Amino acid sequence: MTAVAEDGRTLDLSADEPLEDCLTWDQLVGSVTISLCTWFTTGLDLRLLGRNGLPVWCAQHRAAGTEDPCGRLRVVVNQ
Repeated sequence: MTAVAEDGRTLDLSADEPLEDCLTWDQLVGSVTISLCTWFTTGLDLRLLGRNGLPVWCAQHRAAGTEDPCGRLRVVVNQ
């Protein structure tokens, strides 16, 4: 999956490990959108995503406020 930041940088996202079964493709896309919007809105450094990955949640676990994500995506930030 590829996302484009407001400043034009692209983010290549991929799953290095299997994601939980509760996470559908639509929920994955929604979670990536929500997480990246939050990341950019708060002004966090994209390099942290490269080190730690992007946590993703299914709709049910996000609504419940589950601390542990349903998966984590590897992020490569391209200039």
